[in-house]
Amino acid sequence: MTTITRTLILLLVAFLSCYATTITLTGAPTGTVGPYNLSIDGISAQGVCVTADIEISVGQSWQATEYTVTDFSAPVQTQYLEAEWLIKQFPLNLGDYNGIHDTIWDIFEPGTYSGGTIASWMNLASVNYGSVDPYSFEVYVPIPVNSSQTFIVQAEAPEPGTLLMVGSALLLFGSFLRKYNHSR
Repeated sequence: MTTITRTLILLLVAFLSCYATTITLTGAPTGTVGPYNLSIDGISAQGVCVTADIEISVGQSWQATEYTVTDFSAPVQTQYLEAEWLIKQFPLNLGDYNGIHDTIWDIFEPGTYSGGTIASWMNLASVNYGSVDPYSFEVYVPIPVNSSQTFIVQAEAPEPGTLLMVGSALLLFGSFLRKYNHSR
């Protein structure tokens, strides 16, 4: 591998690793629990906060780093997988948003909540978290950590146009490298 190629790859990796995402809370759920409306770099999404002790307001924006569950090690990875399994239960259990969200908060802050349906949701999450695709959700951690809420958001599949654009760029880059290496 040439020095130029290595340099380009290192610059690309450095750029991608330091990229911060802007999160804006655009709408709160009715009551205090359930998915929140967010803007993530200008794209609308719904997310669930993982702690109850950090207050945020509609219109508030902050910088965050995007992770997938696989970026975390145990036991934090298991906590996020359990929370993601619970998030998938919201549409199936509309009458128990409080119990589900309180359980998510209790996963990350053990002992904070008790009673109601938390124990049964906790048990179900601990048994079923293995069925969650770890790449189906993204975790947005504020910069600096604990300066705002951490949110879990269902990952969006890339649009076909985006895939075509990235594929074309890679082919062009590969063609350039091939021509450059042959001219030497």
